Parts: sequence; structure tokens; C-alpha cells
Amino acid sequence: MKTRLIFLVLLIVSFSCGTNNKPVSDAQKEKIQGEVKEVVNTIFKGAEEANFEMATEPWIDSPDFVYSYNGNSYGYKEFVDAMKPMFGSFLNQKCTIVGEKICYS
Repeated sequence: MKTRLIFLVLLIVSFSCGTNNKPVSDAQKEKIQGEVKEVVNTIFKGAEEANFEMATEPWIDSPDFVYSYNGNSYGYKEFVDAMKPMFGSFLNQKCTIVGEKICYS
């Protein structure tokens, strides 16, 4: 009985864990690029104006938030506590996009 139950569970799991490998259409790519550029532009504009609230507006206070810098990882609260005083000392910044690549996966 246990063997049948194990095989049933394995069968259900194997069919439910399929991957969706449909290619992304051109229309979807354009929509994704537009959404990503809008968020990135908000972050860059806030950074250039030394406006911490604007620069961090798109970020979510989530347990999944991780910011890595110089081999150290920070959660959302740690990052905000460390960066907010630093932003207060800036008059302005200049951001230059050297290249961009959006991965569709």
C-alpha cells in the first residue's frame, strides 16, 4: 500500500512540475522592456537628484530582498539604514548607462 502511495505521489509530482518553455513574443518583450526601463529610470533619477525616497521607491521591504556590495549581503532594513545617511551627504550624482541587457526567462 505504501509503495503504491509513493508511486502515486511521484507520478503527480512529475506531471505537475513541468516547465513552460514558450518563447516570449515581441509584444511581450516590448512591454517588459518598457516596465523595466520605467523602474530603472525612477531609481536613476532619484540617485541623480540625491533623493533617497525616490531612488528606493521601487524596492519592496521583503524577506527576499538582498543587496550585495563588496562581498557583503544586506537585507532591506540594513540597506536602508546604511544608505540613507550616505545619500544625505550627496548634492547630486551622475548615472550613465554603459550597456543594458534584459533576459527573458
